[in-house]
Amino acid sequence: DQAAGTATEVAAAEDPNRGNSSLIFE
Repeated sequence: DQAAGTATEVAAAEDPNRGNSSLIFE
């Protein structure tokens, strides 16, 4: 989720297998 703010928080809040790499690299 973009609301998580940081890549670490995104990784913690979202399953990495869901394809959130686009959010992490934004």
